[in-house]
Amino acid sequence: AINRVPLADYPIFREVLGSEDGSEFESGGISRVKSLTSSGKIKLVRERLGLQRPKPEHHTK
Repeated sequence: AINRVPLADYPIFREVLGSEDGSEFESGGISRVKSLTSSGKIKLVRERLGLQRPKPEHHTK
């Protein structure tokens, strides 16, 4: 998943994940979250991870 985090909250977000080197955060031994990359631009994160931009959803009335 790509998470958008306000810049003011970024240091706390990294601390919750583990450390600056992207070490894993483990909760109750069940799930793991690992930071692979970060950027001020979501586009750069997608490029680094090889992800395409999702197509916009069309809402019907």
